Amino acid sequence: MNYAALVDANDDVQQVIVIPEGETEAYCTALGLAGTWRHAPVLCAIGQHHHEGEFFSYWFQIPGADTGPDGAESGFPEGFETWHNGKAWVSRVDFNVNEPLDDAATTWSRKDGQYVTPAGWQYQVGEEVQEAGTWYRVKQATSFAPSASPAQYDELTGPGGDVVVPEIAAWVQPATPQDAYNFPDRVTHPNAQDGGNVWIFESAINANTTEPGTDGTFHRWWTPIELA
Repeated sequence: MNYAALVDANDDVQQVIVIPEGETEAYCTALGLAGTWRHAPVLCAIGQHHHEGEFFSYWFQIPGADTGPDGAESGFPEGFETWHNGKAWVSRVDFNVNEPLDDAATTWSRKDGQYVTPAGWQYQVGEEVQEAGTWYRVKQATSFAPSASPAQYDELTGPGGDVVVPEIAAWVQPATPQDAYNFPDRVTHPNAQDGGNVWIFESAINANTTEPGTDGTFHRWWTPIELA
């Protein structure tokens, strides 16, 4: 079945009709139907909110439910999608009776990928989140933000984009202990074991003030990775 939804100024559904397969909201306009129509590939309901081609039920507090998911006998299931405070949300736990929140730990995640602080769940490997306008892909399950735990994320060129490969700077002799390199910092430097060709080296230790490629053939403090 194929549907079209009449929406009001807030993009809330007022009426739903069946339209021929393959048709979109343009079919309603061609028929001369008044108002704003949205294509609904799956059946939606009166009162739902339309956003970017999807339809969401508004979040509501379930009467009589417990104040948290532990021991609750009713609530929204994991994966349930809802609209609240101008945003689309996804429940990350079963028996979810908590309000979706931006400014506190929450049992919901944002459909637009904006990072929120998890309460009782983690972002999973492969999920994409955004923080301060930058997109990241999770490479280790975490509840921390990219800014708080960058090692658990890869920075992306955008949503669904490629991993950003950070530019590797040339080695500089640390002037103070605070300038020292730590594992797994990477630098570029001529490799004395390869005729002076520039290589990428990875620090094998913390507080590393030694020069890469000058440790004979042992490479105790810097690991040669590849030609730069």
